[in-house]
Amino acid sequence: MLPPGPWGLFDQARRIDPWGREAFHRMLRFWLALGESGPATEFLAAYLPSAPEGSALHALPLYLYVDRYRRAERKDAVQLQWTDEGTVRDTVLSVFAHWRAALGRGVRWPVADESHLAHALWASRQHREAAEVFAAMAPFISMQPWQSLADRPGDLLRKALAQSYAVAG
Repeated sequence: MLPPGPWGLFDQARRIDPWGREAFHRMLRFWLALGESGPATEFLAAYLPSAPEGSALHALPLYLYVDRYRRAERKDAVQLQWTDEGTVRDTVLSVFAHWRAALGRGVRWPVADESHLAHALWASRQHREAAEVFAAMAPFISMQPWQSLADRPGDLLRKALAQSYAVAG
């Protein structure tokens, strides 16, 4: 049983565009605005397994991880989610595989989704993969998720770029 939410609007949007990114992002934002990551997680668990391979919808869990960090009182403890939690690392690598599948078909993800992926790869110490995403995004960049993660988002982004490109060589 899925949690209460704006299901009527979601169903209506899905009749028009079954896998439309905007409808899924709005559903996710609905619960996150309420501070309820549990229902958001349940929603993603119910729908993402059926999402088409390579769909940018597979990046949605990365938005949850950023929100989890943003809301945490002890940032240092939550920062470890990308490296210490096997489920998070597996999800990040799965999202990367979907991104690559999309590129293989000549489909580009929105820059905001690619930026979330680049961040998640960098944060989980997958620097070579992060450099691949950064390179594909160039010359574009999204300040999300960086501005949700640091007081000086530009510095964090530059650090991520430098570390990723240094490993990628």
